[in-house]
This record gives sequence, structure tokens and C-alpha cells, in this order.
Amino acid sequence: MKKGFTLIELLVVVLIIGILAAVALPKYEIAVEKARAAEPLSALKNLRDAQEIYYMANGSYATNLADLDITLPESKHFTYSISGTTSVFARSKKKSYLLAYRLSQRAGSPFSIACGTGASAGTADYEYARKICASLGADVSQLESDSDPRWAIVK
Repeated sequence: MKKGFTLIELLVVVLIIGILAAVALPKYEIAVEKARAAEPLSALKNLRDAQEIYYMANGSYATNLADLDITLPESKHFTYSISGTTSVFARSKKKSYLLAYRLSQRAGSPFSIACGTGASAGTADYEYARKICASLGADVSQLESDSDPRWAIVK
């Protein structure tokens, strides 16, 4: 009697492994991106604080990162910027999403942290950003603007 596996048995095992990988890989990718987002959230808090200090000293928010008394960490995954005098944000270098701290509250909006994207609704980048934002605690059921999609992070 010969011992071993038949070709069919090996194909079934490979098929099962492929199905498990196809189910687990998207969840793994979201978990990795969520872990990466911890870096910019911390840096953005420091940027926000630096902007508030600048505001107290000068009566207005800085419009240039160089004006702030802060050294940002080197990041392989995010770039940091100031959007006029309204927010500081971190944009992902590889994926289509960003995280932002608002410096001034919009009327009727008690949220100061936003997660968003520049991608158009219905695109793969938009849906990916929506998943990332939801995993970070954003209320993705309430879109702030159709032209510039942002979701408030409720913490």
C-alpha cells in the first residue's frame, strides 16, 4: 500500500488556504494601516498644540510649518501640512486618506478631529479611506461634505 497524497487532495488544501488568505488579507491591511495612523495622530496633537501656542503669542494661526516651534518626526508613511489657518493635517503617502485636527470649530460641529480623502465617492480609493476612517472611530454614516469627503472622529 502506497502512502502519500493525491493531486486532488493537494489542490483542495491549496484552495482552502487561498480562500482563507483572500478573507484575511483585507482585514490585515486595515489593521496595519490603523497601526500606522497612530504616528500622525500623535504628531498632529503636537502640531495642534504648537499652533495654539503660536496663536496665543501672535493673535493668529501660523500658515507655514516653519513658523512653528516644533520638529516633526521623519515619516515614511505621512506628510504633514497646514491648511490655511483652519487645520493641521497628515496625508498618507501611499493610500488616499488624511487625518486632520481643526483649529477652529465649524458652526454646529463639535468635532475637532477629521479623517477624509480627496477621492471621489464610488471609487476604490474613496471606499478604502472610508474603511480606514471607520476603523479609527470616524462616524462614516455622516459625511461632512460631498465635494471634500471628511468624517468626524468621535473619541
